[in-house]
Amino acid sequence: MTIKTRNRLNFSLFLVSLIILVINVVFFFHYYFRTPVKLNFSDGNFWYSLFFAYQPLAVYVSLFFMNLYVVITAKVINNAFAKTNCTEISFFFCFLLSCIAETVRFYIPMFSVETSFSDFLILLGNFSLFARILAPLSVLFAVIMTQVEERQNLERNMGLIIIVSLFIAMVLPLNTGIIEKDFRVHAGFDRIVVIIEILVDSAAVISLFFFNLRDGYSQKTTFGLAMIISGFVLSINSVNFFILILSLVFFTWGTFWYLKALHDRYLFS
Repeated sequence: MTIKTRNRLNFSLFLVSLIILVINVVFFFHYYFRTPVKLNFSDGNFWYSLFFAYQPLAVYVSLFFMNLYVVITAKVINNAFAKTNCTEISFFFCFLLSCIAETVRFYIPMFSVETSFSDFLILLGNFSLFARILAPLSVLFAVIMTQVEERQNLERNMGLIIIVSLFIAMVLPLNTGIIEKDFRVHAGFDRIVVIIEILVDSAAVISLFFFNLRDGYSQKTTFGLAMIISGFVLSINSVNFFILILSLVFFTWGTFWYLKALHDRYLFS
């Protein structure tokens, strides 16, 4: 993949995610005035309820943040790495793609399809499952498939993780009768999927640590990647404001450290 092609993909993702963000804001305010999203204070204690009780508004905010995160990050990458032949950024594009795919959960309450058992609900569930599979594969490949001998196979490897993620998302059964608190359609073998995600994410961080140790690089990219992964996991499980705030911190600082460390490495190499 040429630098020009990669830049066009990143800019396209920036435009698409920006359009989706605007559409979602319009949908949300239309929905809000029809069905106001109220804070949940059922536990009695104000502060405990605000930060630790289930808050649907926290789920909405996390989805908006993830959408905005893609818009800002895609723009930053397009500017900061415009002339840098950084293979990691191509796989980070796939990670951003998984983030924008996660935001389809927003449409389940927006279109009131949670009890419809419709094909549209199944499609939204497949998109969300696709995102949760693609995200850990993207960070793993950003670590192990950026070695010199693999750079010629970049397009093949990117296509591989997208196709594998789509295939698994289509094959795994969905229970449309169960909508989770985070507006996610319950998937079959959910615990197995979570365990595999944890193993893949752990493998990515551990591998990056040893690669940096071997090559004499700073561990800033390891620290940043670990924070990004933590931020993503927290964000897709943000059912209260405490988890939401943690996800914002981890996502923001992790991305800053990771991209800055990558930029400095390729700038001075």
